[in-house]
Amino acid sequence: MNQGKKIDARRLRSKKVVWLVIALLPMGLVTAQDGRAEVDDRSPLQSAIERLQALVDEYRPQVEAMEKREAPPTAEEVKRAQPRIERLRAAIREVETSLESAGKTETPSALRAARKLLRRIAALDLVRRAAELRGMVDEFGTREEPPSGAEVEEVRRLAEELQDSMAEFESESPAVQPDKKSVREAEKAVALSKSADVLVEAEQTRDALEQAESHPTDVTEEEAQAAREAADKLQSSIDDVKQAAGIKKGEDEPAGLKRARQIVIRLQVLGLAGATAKLRPEVQRLSELPEPPSAEELDALRPIVERLTEMLDAVEHNLKIAGAEELPTEVVAGLDVYRRFARLDLWRSLTDLRPLIDAAAQQQEPLSAEQIARLRNVSPTLRPKIRAARRTVKLGAPTEEPDIPPEVVEAHQLLAQVQDLVPDSVAVNEEPVDAPDTQPVTRFFRFYGSIRVRALVTPGGNGTIDGQTSRVGVRLEGKQWIRNVTGFARGEVGFNFLEATEEIFNGIDEGRGIEEDSLFFPRLYFVGADINDRRVSFGKQWSAFYDVGVFSDQMPFFAGEGTGVYAAGSDGGVSGT
Repeated sequence: MNQGKKIDARRLRSKKVVWLVIALLPMGLVTAQDGRAEVDDRSPLQSAIERLQALVDEYRPQVEAMEKREAPPTAEEVKRAQPRIERLRAAIREVETSLESAGKTETPSALRAARKLLRRIAALDLVRRAAELRGMVDEFGTREEPPSGAEVEEVRRLAEELQDSMAEFESESPAVQPDKKSVREAEKAVALSKSADVLVEAEQTRDALEQAESHPTDVTEEEAQAAREAADKLQSSIDDVKQAAGIKKGEDEPAGLKRARQIVIRLQVLGLAGATAKLRPEVQRLSELPEPPSAEELDALRPIVERLTEMLDAVEHNLKIAGAEELPTEVVAGLDVYRRFARLDLWRSLTDLRPLIDAAAQQQEPLSAEQIARLRNVSPTLRPKIRAARRTVKLGAPTEEPDIPPEVVEAHQLLAQVQDLVPDSVAVNEEPVDAPDTQPVTRFFRFYGSIRVRALVTPGGNGTIDGQTSRVGVRLEGKQWIRNVTGFARGEVGFNFLEATEEIFNGIDEGRGIEEDSLFFPRLYFVGADINDRRVSFGKQWSAFYDVGVFSDQMPFFAGEGTGVYAAGSDGGVSGT
């Protein structure tokens, strides 16, 4: 009896298991794994996400290991990683498709991590290609022989492939594009690949350059002209590559560009030698004259001097970039001839200016406007010629300064004398249109004054005579005591000599301005300085409101009152106008 009950119980439990399995089968949730039956309640989306996360966890350590190395990954490493990259891309597409099918907009963390990992892999590939391209170009610059035609073609092919890769990345979703830093590295490598073409261009000038350098003291005009043109063309090519590669001023240049720049320097030095050879005998002839050369003789040589100046500027620029420590002998000779011509030019100018300055210094009466204008032109005339007579090229190593020529000493003396003679040019026009004329007492001190009377009659028949706009003042024009700093000062008082007459006509007005309570009242008093064409002043002076108001209406009597400048019957000092 009991045994039969046990058999019935086992049958009942078996039936329950069977019915449970039958109920789960339509849902597709019974799976067999490792010989065991398991229940899988995951959706297709969740399964795709988990597979993607597993790939990310597997590949991330390998990517991080390559990023920590100083050297970029090799082509073989990238080739071995390609199947894994494709699996990662396929897994990303599967998750994206599943998200779209499920109508979900939220991005899972696994998808974000996979996209980031794909960006890092793409960045490593760009860095590898850029390093390979730059290494090949740098190798060209470190060897003696120029790149062959096949090598240049190989560089161009690698640059084109790198550009194609960047274009391919740009067509991808922004979520999987490499970072901007690696893209900039790739773009810089593509730009620097043009250095191979620059080296080939530089090599094409080598034979003609070496032939001309074999007789540097006897360079013909044709050889010098050809050298200048070749230097300008090659210099332009170097600048184009640097600009495209984003190499800023002061940054170290790649080896290929450095080598091309050395060729440019040799070409420029050759052109400089040609200009020096042509100018030297003429300068020597003029230096032996007892009198300064005429302006016509100097003007005839200026085209050669301008050419020499251009070559000096160009070779100085390239020598500093190249880090040269010593000047080539041709540059030293060119500088010497250039300075000798500048001394002759300065001698001519001093001879012409000395009588003008001496006459102004001996003159007792104030200088005329014409004299002042001519004296003010002395400084811009002499200073460039002084700099030319003392020109040097300072490289890395300290160089000895040339002795100061006597012409330069005399020029500085004349400039100092002119500073004492000519009044400050800025203070003359500091006052607006209604300012009185100033009369010079000395070269630095001016006195002025004016009596202004106006009679006003209202429509009702009331009248007044107004004299409170009269004024008297002094102005210190200033002197340049410190370099580029010139001082000035101003003092002005107004006076109302008709105050008694006003009281007769109108009586005493308790509301009138404070200036009317006394015969004299202050109008202006300030001091200041002009520093490098900028003015600083302190004291009672015109406000910005007055600067606008005095020009906005030029009626002789009511303009100031109409604009509110002279508020409350005052000079505007009370209200700040």
